Amino acid sequence: MGTLSSTQLSCEPAGGLHKHAEEACDQLAPVEGDFRRMEETGAMCTMELNPTKATLRGKWRHKKVDFQQVFSNPCVMRAFTGKVFDF
Repeated sequence: MGTLSSTQLSCEPAGGLHKHAEEACDQLAPVEGDFRRMEETGAMCTMELNPTKATLRGKWRHKKVDFQQVFSNPCVMRAFTGKVFDF
């Protein structure tokens, strides 16, 4: 795995350093902060193998969250996580 990128996201109200904070919060709300439960966006991605790990750590409505998942490439990660990891 290559480059490490991170940001800060706050919800209710949306904010932090995330460039798409409002959209990311809107997408996390229906899945109670668990990006692994989000629905695929339907984006078309190549079959490129470039393992990309998505990790979310912090609190969601006063409950500790620590989720991670590996996707086959960055496009697939964004297809399954919407704006949450688009920073």
